[in-house]
Amino acid sequence: MLDYLLYAITAFLMGFVPYFEIYVAVPAAMAMGLDIVSAVIWAGFGNFMAVPLIVFFYNFLSGFPKVRNWLNKLSDNKHKKKIEKYGNLFVLVMTPLVGIWVTAVIAKSVGYSKSNLIVFSLCSIYFYGTLVGLLTLWGFDLFNL
Repeated sequence: MLDYLLYAITAFLMGFVPYFEIYVAVPAAMAMGLDIVSAVIWAGFGNFMAVPLIVFFYNFLSGFPKVRNWLNKLSDNKHKKKIEKYGNLFVLVMTPLVGIWVTAVIAKSVGYSKSNLIVFSLCSIYFYGTLVGLLTLWGFDLFNL
């Protein structure tokens, strides 16, 4: 039980950390010994937690100069016009490609709906997390790991 808890916390933290996100967290969690369902749930939950953090604490986080610079760098992105144009579709498709942190910051900076961001990013994270988990599982089976 203690091992499971340690693996779950590790998967959560890897999912939460920018640049690791779902693509590293799910396979790493599975390699540690979590089953596919647990790996996707915990890594996905960690990855998703960036959304409420940005949505509800953006102004507070902007009060710290280094964080403000990082947020400004993320929001000044070539994808900004795309989220304004495509909205929900952008969030669904681009979240795994550019990352949840970038997507959430851009969405917040353009005034995108909080509820749409929460719903569509959650769907995107768990869809792609499941896909990554299945591909990882098939890779483990293929190479008999």
